[in-house]
Amino acid sequence: MSRVLPYLWYPLLFAGAIAAFAAMLAAGMTLVLATYLPILAAALVIVVLELRFPERLEWRPQGSDVAADAAFMAFVQILLARTLAVLVVFAIAEWMHWWCLRSRSGCTSTLRTPGGRTTGRSGW
Repeated sequence: MSRVLPYLWYPLLFAGAIAAFAAMLAAGMTLVLATYLPILAAALVIVVLELRFPERLEWRPQGSDVAADAAFMAFVQILLARTLAVLVVFAIAEWMHWWCLRSRSGCTSTLRTPGGRTTGRSGW
């Protein structure tokens, strides 16, 4: 069993994170918490397992290595992803504005309020 366990850790953590995500959403937790809590828990477990049971002793990371990896993960998984999402939204909005100005229709669809009334203003 001890020879098989290292090959099961990652798939089991991955499945557990997906199950936790689904359970948290079903329990009514916000999407942000339901997304990041299982990821954080799985990452912490992986770090602990890597520290405790390295494949080779010379591969055991030092504390500074773990801190650098954690900072990189936080940057890539959180800050960079959100920044890129905002940039994509702005790029799509700019493209839609450009397209509407150059199209023959002029993109003059009428906006509707949540009550169903029309505002008479352009949708763009």
